[in-house]
Amino acid sequence: MSGLPKIMNLVEKRRKALDVFKAVHSGDGILWMGLVQIGPTEARASLSNERARRRIKEWFTLGLSLGSLLGYAPGANFVRQVVQLLIEYSYFIADSREQASMRSKAKERQIQESTDREKLKGSLVRDSQGVYFEVLQVPGEIPAYVDYCKVVVSMCTVLTQVYSKFMDEHCYEQANVCEAAESIDKQLCGFFFEPLAAVLGEVASHSVKKETGSVANVLAACQTEQ
Repeated sequence: MSGLPKIMNLVEKRRKALDVFKAVHSGDGILWMGLVQIGPTEARASLSNERARRRIKEWFTLGLSLGSLLGYAPGANFVRQVVQLLIEYSYFIADSREQASMRSKAKERQIQESTDREKLKGSLVRDSQGVYFEVLQVPGEIPAYVDYCKVVVSMCTVLTQVYSKFMDEHCYEQANVCEAAESIDKQLCGFFFEPLAAVLGEVASHSVKKETGSVANVLAACQTEQ
């Protein structure tokens, strides 16, 4: 049975979210949830310098790595590359304790034939030097002038193209490939969609309280004058 209906629904949801994220972090922003105007200025101000730099490093690396895979034709090989990338990215962003645990479970790097299902699962690989990244591209030091909002916009652009590839028949017509694509989506939600939505929700909540407080102060002043 074709997985097209489920994939279409999933892709449509993510595209809408990406369009919103992109609009918030570029230009004049948008009216978030119909309540407050949120744009690049508010988005930048929502994060401490340390938190922003961490997000820049993580999402710049993820976007760069995903972008390098866009040349692959849609289907099993593309999905397998993304699966492997996200396994390696999970290790990259983990703390030292988690990395040690993941390293101990990593497979020895070797040339061997794997079944299609095994390829779609992927695995962390290590050699004599430690964990070996097959797909993840870790840049050198990211310059301080790299802008948080521009990184978010770039991520949105890349992810839109990634999700578009899931709409190809070579993806949704193969059950195991379709399942892997759904697994990829769940991980991307945890790595990007949910953290970003949470931050914007906090910004909106703070702005609403601020506006409400301003109105309350005006009303109080009016009552005092009466």
